[in-house]
Amino acid sequence: MKKLILFMAGGVGLGLLALALIACGGNATASSTPAPIASSSPTAATATVTTLAGKAGSKGVANGTGSAARLDDPGAIALDAVGNLFVADLYAIRKVAPAGVVTSVAGKGGVKGSANGTGAAARFDNLCGIARDAAGNLYVSDCNNHTIRKITPAGVVTTVAGLATNSGRADGTGSAASFNNPGGICCDAAGDLYVADTGNYTIRKITSAGVVTTVAGAATYEGHNDGIGAAAGFSYPYGIVVDAAGNLYIADTNNNTIRKITFPK
Repeated sequence: MKKLILFMAGGVGLGLLALALIACGGNATASSTPAPIASSSPTAATATVTTLAGKAGSKGVANGTGSAARLDDPGAIALDAVGNLFVADLYAIRKVAPAGVVTSVAGKGGVKGSANGTGAAARFDNLCGIARDAAGNLYVSDCNNHTIRKITPAGVVTTVAGLATNSGRADGTGSAASFNNPGGICCDAAGDLYVADTGNYTIRKITSAGVVTTVAGAATYEGHNDGIGAAAGFSYPYGIVVDAAGNLYIADTNNNTIRKITFPK
């Protein structure tokens, strides 16, 4: 499901890119000449693309530096304060240092499962989202296990919410809560997590105590209408971010829209 969702999301991205290009041209029309772009603005002519890690067309699980490393269907990515990247790489969490050195943080490449544990003893099944909190903990959406997992800086993996292989839509605490192919995940300044529960068409909140609630959308209801809480509808929400004011922004994949969620102050 991850590949399908990402493919469709790519279509959304192309549409938004087209809108952005039109907006940058001011009042230009299809038959007019776009306004000149200031030399200080990044453009396709000035943006330099390089490969930090991995080799195009070559899948694998090997650690290493630069093109000597291999990645296995990398999806979501998070960044820490010193420039290290943390990658949700299908069945493992990989770290990419600024110099391109790739190491494995948790899980084992090529091996799926649901076990908690430390480092390579832990198992995941189709990692779809990743976020990092201020203390350096990582949180991932373990899509096919229908769970949210936590990885400490020491590589200790635990399950924050949901029960492995048990899909559902129940709110609750820890393993009493359930998800259905959770996608994107983000962490706010207070340490609360927000999850795009893709298969349930909902947005879920997880507190630091592991209490799961549904903040928007209604499970089993696929729609596109705006509204408050359960009155709103989504269709396979996937990407999610939170801003400094606590507002959420959602890539509502099958609706081809970007949605905003605000909370009472």
